[in-house]
Amino acid sequence: MEIVYFNIEGRALDLRLAAAVGELEFKDTRIEFKDFPQLKPSLPFGQVPILKDAGKTYAQSMPILKYIGKKAGLYPKDESEQMECEIIIHTMEDLMTPLIVSLYLSFLKPMAMTSKKT
Repeated sequence: MEIVYFNIEGRALDLRLAAAVGELEFKDTRIEFKDFPQLKPSLPFGQVPILKDAGKTYAQSMPILKYIGKKAGLYPKDESEQMECEIIIHTMEDLMTPLIVSLYLSFLKPMAMTSKKT
């Protein structure tokens, strides 16, 4: 299993933590911002994080987190507990999105400008 993301915490922090807490073996591939424009066309939806596992590549951090949680035995089996888990996951996503953008704006803005087509 391989988690691919920038060399920052950002949207991969919870993925890395879940894999580590769940004692899953994984490769933590960290890409540099300067290399992203070249990688972008080969990525699902042109974005990271991605998860590579069993010959497949998955995108979108929240489904990846759920996948890792299930694989590690961290995701509940009871439907009511699953609902509570989903509420926590999506509330954290709502809280983290503006935080991530504000913290890493200095990295994201130059990257977006270099990837624009003229």
